[in-house]
Amino acid sequence: MVFSRFLLAVECAALIGACVQLSESAHADSVGISVADSSFAGGAASRYQLNGAAVLDGNSIRLNHAAGSLYGTAFVKELVSLPSNRSFSAYFTFKITNPECGTGGGADGLSFIVQTDSSAVGSTGGGLGYAGILPSLAVEFDTFRNDGFKDPDDNHIGVSLNGDPESVKTAPAPFLLIDGNTYHAWIDYDGSDDSLQVRLASAAERPAEPSLSYTVDLEEVIGSEVYVGFTAATGSCKEQHNIGSFFFENRAMDGGIDPASGEFVAR
Repeated sequence: MVFSRFLLAVECAALIGACVQLSESAHADSVGISVADSSFAGGAASRYQLNGAAVLDGNSIRLNHAAGSLYGTAFVKELVSLPSNRSFSAYFTFKITNPECGTGGGADGLSFIVQTDSSAVGSTGGGLGYAGILPSLAVEFDTFRNDGFKDPDDNHIGVSLNGDPESVKTAPAPFLLIDGNTYHAWIDYDGSDDSLQVRLASAAERPAEPSLSYTVDLEEVIGSEVYVGFTAATGSCKEQHNIGSFFFENRAMDGGIDPASGEFVAR
């Protein structure tokens, strides 16, 4: 079976060195395969629509700096086709730094989002930059407890639908998200059984067990042509959010994306 494929890779492992750019058209309105440079520098960030406070920051995309009441979003400009029951696999790295809050910690967190408008922006504060963006699926890495959104604590992972910051499913983050370390995230959705799995690790080795699992029929939530990217926000408390790398494939990958080799794990 021939699969249409889309790959965004913005930071390859050191053993790979500079990556090459390829194009393999899979759909008239969507991107095929694109392997970028080894970072967001060197023009790689130009393929992203940056909104709000989002800017290129060295080799990463800074969604916002550590100041109050900011939002930032970064979406791949090209429309992506999700032809197989909305299935996809994603991998990215992120870092949260400079937390500052009178009650301790920081705020408010960042999200990976699949939605339909490359220029979409949401709200500041607990909306994490995605509130009000719909239709959409967002996986948030939340660093502030907003009681109004029924957050369980100030360090959790959540799944939110259609721009609603009250998550439909949450789970504790396995690490302190605001500790300034680089974290590795894998998000895999298999439309054949409606399973969404989120994994988080401190190294580029995908954990066997997910940090969060949720069952959802994305065909009822989003269309087959989408934009993918990231959002973040601050409120009265603040912190800085950076995205260091991003890989995306428009089909579910058994075993997920292998960032160490820059290739996918075979089915």
